Amino acid sequence: MMETEPVVVERDGAVFDVRLNRPRKRNALNLPMLEALHAALDQAEAERASVMLIRGVDGVFCAGADLAVYAENEGDLEALGAFGARAKSLMRRLSRSPVVIVAAVDGVAMGGGFELVLSCDVVLATERARFGLPEIRLGLIPGWEGTQRLARHVGPNKAKEAIMLARVMGADELRQAGLVNRVTTPDELDLHASELAAQLAGQAPLALAAAKRTITAAVEPDASSAGSDLETRELLDLFASQDGREGVAAFLNKRAPRFTGR
Repeated sequence: MMETEPVVVERDGAVFDVRLNRPRKRNALNLPMLEALHAALDQAEAERASVMLIRGVDGVFCAGADLAVYAENEGDLEALGAFGARAKSLMRRLSRSPVVIVAAVDGVAMGGGFELVLSCDVVLATERARFGLPEIRLGLIPGWEGTQRLARHVGPNKAKEAIMLARVMGADELRQAGLVNRVTTPDELDLHASELAAQLAGQAPLALAAAKRTITAAVEPDASSAGSDLETRELLDLFASQDGREGVAAFLNKRAPRFTGR
């Protein structure tokens, strides 16, 4: 698929098929991409779609936030906070929308890409899919509710290990943890994802949305939870630190970071 629009949306009956489409950036999320995803969800809700299927192109789901955004706004905490707020708003909307969100993951789902997966209702992944929250390598932490959602999925101790050590996890491990629903091959992912989306869309629409609301209420606190707000404050403090600026600069310049604890 050629890179024309950052997100490509097609409708098939009650299913919105959404493709993350920045292959040269490994589908990394920048502000236009976030806005396009918000718009796709707006459209799906307005047209009373039952299901939204999110997948990537070229064997990659999403490499995370586009670090060029962080570099371009270095020191501008207002701009960085606004970018993060728009991303966090998307994650909350996906998890609380009446539309059932299905993620079909091939290749990497790292950082913000994994946080996107964590906000979905059903996750299919290939045998070669890899997931992680590696922000600590940049002197940062996940900031789009990844700390909160991963802890709810796998428990606090496993979440601490994954985030503090920047562990990369496979699809089978996350299936055993209950986060990934099904594991398939790369060749069969699109077929299985489309079939599952169609099966979900064939259910009674009001009951489908009610099931999502009630199950979500059982496992998610209110959107204004203290943990989520603390995550945002901590991340902005890290952006302002010398280590945070060093981590982003080192990554973009392809060198090892030199952290000083300042």
